[in-house]
Amino acid sequence: MGKLILRIVYFLEALLYKIRLKEIQPYVDKTSQIKQGFKVSHPKNIKIESYVYIGPNSFLSSYGKIHIKRGTIIGPNIIIHTANHNYINDIKSIPYDKELIVKDVTIEENVWIGDSVIILPGINIGEGSIIAAGSVVTKNIPKFSIVGGNPAKVIKERPNIDDYLKNKMEDNIYLKNKYEH
Repeated sequence: MGKLILRIVYFLEALLYKIRLKEIQPYVDKTSQIKQGFKVSHPKNIKIESYVYIGPNSFLSSYGKIHIKRGTIIGPNIIIHTANHNYINDIKSIPYDKELIVKDVTIEENVWIGDSVIILPGINIGEGSIIAAGSVVTKNIPKFSIVGGNPAKVIKERPNIDDYLKNKMEDNIYLKNKYEH
């Protein structure tokens, strides 16, 4: 009996995954991959460019716009927020009121984001940056930065930027190369 229930659960999860994929399909480039378990609050507010990978169990809270640019790789369990409760301006209740403060999130080209990262509203992650697993991104990240921690801080600049730029010019995008060769 337990195996039957498990099979039914797997079937329902797969069905839900297919329904969610159809829902976001118009906003995701066909070369990109979004793995099972993802959730998007407002699909019309996302734009996912080519050769983007988003790992399993991701959550995109897209009250504002989320733009993920070409070649970005995102590990599992990512959370991206574009809204926060109003606790600052003319609040009508405490600890916060029903109004939302909405800010867009942009992840530039060829960013690598590790497992279980949280990105807060209004953030821009610069091109070619690397975000360590478990980081909480509370401020904009300059391009070619390696960051980590809670809150995420710049640890150093990405080494070999010339190699990065050469590969970008030659269009050596990881997900593109993986499936074309």
